[in-house]
Amino acid sequence: HSNRLPNKNMRDLLGKPLHYLQRLEPFGKGNPPPKFLSRNMGTIESRVVGNGGQHLRLQLGDGRMSWPAIGFGLGPRLEEISSSIDVVFATRVNRKHHGGVVELEVLDFRSGS
Repeated sequence: HSNRLPNKNMRDLLGKPLHYLQRLEPFGKGNPPPKFLSRNMGTIESRVVGNGGQHLRLQLGDGRMSWPAIGFGLGPRLEEISSSIDVVFATRVNRKHHGGVVELEVLDFRSGS
């Protein structure tokens, strides 16, 4: 068992790979979602959301594409966001949008290298 995270370019997860990840659902206590690491993701937008600014709402990109992201409980770290960050994330479907929108669930981050 390895604690190493797959270092993925976000574009590599779109299409069929994401479809295969969704086939592993439902995720929960006995079946945690896979985690990934993407380095030097561009920060297009960052703001706090939720009651008291508890969470981070982000738009992250790689120069050609961008993805919505949410960081639950990471709102107090807003000032740590730079123009480029390394991100540990899981994918999730935000079903609040019509048909559902794939977004990144940011689990941790640091300023990009």
